Amino acid sequence: MNINNHNDSLSSLLSDKQKDYIFCLSVFFLYCAIYGLISFRLGYVMEEVHEGVTVHHELYIANMRWGVALWRSIFGFGALPLVAGLVAGAAISLSLLLHVRIFNINSYKKRLAYGCIYLCGIQWLYQLMYSNQSDVVALGFLLSSGSVYLMVKNRGWVSGLIASLLVALSAACYQSMLLYIFVLWGGYYIMLILNGSIMSAKNVFRALLVVLAGTVLWFVVGRVLMCSPLVSSPILESIVQYQGDFVKWSRLDGLPPELQVRCLARYMFTVPFSNMLGLSHQGQWIYAASLVPVALIVYSVWKRGTKKLAFIVGGMLLFLLYVPFLIGAVFVCKMPDRVNIAEPLAAACVWALLIGRTKCWHPRMVKCFIAFLSVAVLSAIYAVGAYARTEAYNYERATMELISMHSRGMEVARTAGLKNFNIIIVGEPSFAESAESLFYMNADSLYPESVHPHIFRGGRSWLPSYIRYLRLNYMRVENVADRERYGEVIKEMPTWPALGSVEEYDGNIIVKVGP
Repeated sequence: MNINNHNDSLSSLLSDKQKDYIFCLSVFFLYCAIYGLISFRLGYVMEEVHEGVTVHHELYIANMRWGVALWRSIFGFGALPLVAGLVAGAAISLSLLLHVRIFNINSYKKRLAYGCIYLCGIQWLYQLMYSNQSDVVALGFLLSSGSVYLMVKNRGWVSGLIASLLVALSAACYQSMLLYIFVLWGGYYIMLILNGSIMSAKNVFRALLVVLAGTVLWFVVGRVLMCSPLVSSPILESIVQYQGDFVKWSRLDGLPPELQVRCLARYMFTVPFSNMLGLSHQGQWIYAASLVPVALIVYSVWKRGTKKLAFIVGGMLLFLLYVPFLIGAVFVCKMPDRVNIAEPLAAACVWALLIGRTKCWHPRMVKCFIAFLSVAVLSAIYAVGAYARTEAYNYERATMELISMHSRGMEVARTAGLKNFNIIIVGEPSFAESAESLFYMNADSLYPESVHPHIFRGGRSWLPSYIRYLRLNYMRVENVADRERYGEVIKEMPTWPALGSVEEYDGNIIVKVGP
């Protein structure tokens, strides 16, 4: 069965632009079918509540993500869930169009297969669930793809400068975009090797220079903004502490040499290889399935009699699959799943190399491949649905908890005969002080507690943030004056939801949720 573009009668009647439009629309509808429950939700987003609503610009700039602050400044702060989902879907569709052009995939069927594999990567579940950044990160994908497209399709210095600017902007959206660029560019370079046309040293140096210039520009702009009045000292200190929790190099000091070697081996080899083999979470089997095209590509090169080239290509393909987890290897720690944004891209690139070089497929292979794509799409839809159920349950429990707190406060006010009063939430419960988890998490769920650690491990530590998020005119979180005014009373009160954790004092209702 020949699935070549020349034998596709429908494709032969369409222009290149029409094919691009149809492909983008197809990918967008597939994106909506898989991720619509997350991207288009109009309700409560736990992570957005936990971060608060007043210091995002400072947090983003202090965390070297000044591109997010720039985007929010232009279009207003806060992401509208429906609009953010549409922007993300459009950006992802355009990104995939640039990908198939980079890999010279012209057949609509092959393009659609590439889009399915890319979108079915379970990593999307951990990235797009944050509505306050999903659109910006998707735009980062588009900027990264555009920079690589300019690098491989245009040789002029003007396009190189534009590509450097796109690299800087994409890294400012999410630092892991640098690995995204490396994977996409590496996949293109492997394609040239398989086609027998290796890039010249000049072109390789130019591509590396473009990425380096863009990285330097991103870093310099970020440091300048961090030193500006846009960021306060407390925010900078909190970000330094947050980043220090990830970087473990300093923690190796003082350990015995054998423990240092074991720690390095774990995060440089064991953890990345467990991801490559699909052992980190249940939905990662799609990524592990990319080892099949690796084997087929190496076998086809070996069969042509170039054994040395087969070893080289095989090593490069395996390294390409390793790259998405390189940050954890560099920082010697297990990074959150949302950081591995290049994971679905690496798998899709490997499949693209196989699809692009296969001219005629056996009918049985076609059926097996269609079955694989169907199972992958259904698996991704199931994963999104399972997470959506968990998120809905979290929203319900959070609402019930707040209603219970509100009701008890109103009862105390009614007993005390109060008419004009405030409900003041005092205390900041921490992870360690909230051992009892408020929310239920199935042990067999696809989603580890690292998705929302402040919810699943922190118990009620999110309550003060939730109160600030709601901005009720009669319910607020304590301030310095409240601590001085009610300090002695608060010390004697037990912590919510124990009896006595809600008391009337001096015309207000005090609710103690933590020390």
